Amino acid sequence: MAFKALKNMWLNTLITAGLLVLFFPPASRPAPREWMQQGGNSAHTGGEGVVPGTPFLTWKTRARDAFFAAPALVGEHILLGDAGGNLNCYRRRSGRRSWGRHGSGYYAGSPVCDGERAYAACTRRDQWEETSSAGGIFSGQGTQSVTMVSEKTTLGCYRLADGMKLWTRRFPGLVHGTPALGEGRLVLACQDFKTYCLDSLHGRQLWEVKAEGPLESSPVIDSGRVLVGSLAGKLYCLSLRDGELLWRYRVDSPIRVAPAASRGGVFFAALDGRLRCLALSTGDLIWEKDLGHILVTSPVIAGTTIVVACSDATVRALHGGTGEELWRTKPARELIRSLAVSGQVLVTGSEEGKLAARSLENGEQIWEYQLGRNDTPLISLAGEEIYASSPDRALYCIGSEKKPLLGRRDPAPVSRLSLEPARGEVPAARRKKE
Repeated sequence: MAFKALKNMWLNTLITAGLLVLFFPPASRPAPREWMQQGGNSAHTGGEGVVPGTPFLTWKTRARDAFFAAPALVGEHILLGDAGGNLNCYRRRSGRRSWGRHGSGYYAGSPVCDGERAYAACTRRDQWEETSSAGGIFSGQGTQSVTMVSEKTTLGCYRLADGMKLWTRRFPGLVHGTPALGEGRLVLACQDFKTYCLDSLHGRQLWEVKAEGPLESSPVIDSGRVLVGSLAGKLYCLSLRDGELLWRYRVDSPIRVAPAASRGGVFFAALDGRLRCLALSTGDLIWEKDLGHILVTSPVIAGTTIVVACSDATVRALHGGTGEELWRTKPARELIRSLAVSGQVLVTGSEEGKLAARSLENGEQIWEYQLGRNDTPLISLAGEEIYASSPDRALYCIGSEKKPLLGRRDPAPVSRLSLEPARGEVPAARRKKE
């Protein structure tokens, strides 16, 4: 009898467990616990996750205004600011809004988050005409119209759980990039020529450094160093601790897209159409490649491969150690404006409103998915989904609905990026002096 009772209890347990799995399926793969800078990390990979083998629209939600930056994905939260000054937090599983905060201006970059607090820069530019009396003996006591301009940015810190405002700081200039977080510090690049560093917990300013020219792109933090490019054609490397200038590299063209950095290498491009690789420690030039066209997105580092999207509507992959071109796609009808990488799969977003998955090994297309309107999807990866924001005010979640997945579930270990040529010939490091 005891054996029979034990058997029945065991069967009941199995049936109950089966029903729980049937009606309450396991949660999807979690998103990153933090989103520290543009693209989630210094390599701009666009997050962590796997790519659906067959794309399927899981959900779609609309906001009040357009989105101009990719979403930040942290745990079960999606953080995104829009053109109307609304900072929104959505639920990953349903797309429903958890909380929202309204500011004065617009969000041009993505929020960042350390897992507990979210940070976002809201920028405002006002322009108006004023009439003043003309002075001087030759003016005839007439009046003249003067154009007045006011530019400012408000950086806010919010509690991730409920959106409670913790602190705000104002800066006298436009910010069109994404802030960067690292080692308890928050870095902001501003068009008033300055890079600011704040204590991320309390918002206290720790240091500021003035550059030669406006700073339009996002700053990047890697290995205790801050990288920021200016429209005056200078790439600066600063100490995250105190803002000390460690090195700077000069080019003869404005730098409008953020550099990428990983495992000792820095990759950046200016409007001269050349992609350059520098040593992070010294700023020495390792190689440069004439692409013939400018970059429309920041470079993406995927292991030892560098992926770029160019103004001729092509996507190209280069060897990170030599700059040798591995493959390129045929020119598309519209520009590719967004890139993300998962394992050996590259995801792109085009101005036609299309998502595409390609093999990172040879660039061959795996699938293509039309989101609807002809607006660029700005993509991030988390769990087993692709999340895409768009200027058409929509936020999309693309999943697989129990279809096979592409890419690795767990990233394989990657060796340190070699800055040596594949054939063993080490080029002499060159550096342009000021």
